[in-house]
Amino acid sequence: MIVPDQELLNDPSYVSGYQKQAQRQKLGKAAGGFGVGLLAGTVVLVGVVISALSTMN
Repeated sequence: MIVPDQELLNDPSYVSGYQKQAQRQKLGKAAGGFGVGLLAGTVVLVGVVISALSTMN
């Protein structure tokens, strides 16, 4: 871990808080990526459906 003061690594509550914050950030990034992927997939699916319906006429 990169910390401003190496002495902080001796404090269990600091280390625990650092790890919890890092986990929250990772989950936030993963959720954001999932949302973007889901949105992109939905746009592609709608485009395919519209294209298929327009060629039926």
